Amino acid sequence: MWEVAGGRELARIAHNYPVNAVTFSPDGKYLATASLENIARVLFWLPQDLIDDACTRLTRNLTGDEWELYLPDEPYRETCPELQGPEE
Repeated sequence: MWEVAGGRELARIAHNYPVNAVTFSPDGKYLATASLENIARVLFWLPQDLIDDACTRLTRNLTGDEWELYLPDEPYRETCPELQGPEE
């Protein structure tokens, strides 16, 4: 997703098949895609919306080792500040 006016990337959506249709939900929070292979996906398209949703389902933050495994290029931070820290 690109911001046309500023030319900056807002989000990157990976899709395994060529997409032939895209639409947003009325509130702009979700993106729906469809492909010729009859695969439809509905997903959050802004990273912060995905993080906020994940934080409602998690019971703790990632440990340092988990963070390094899944997000090796990002500095560690507690993604869900309202949750307890990881149990090392």
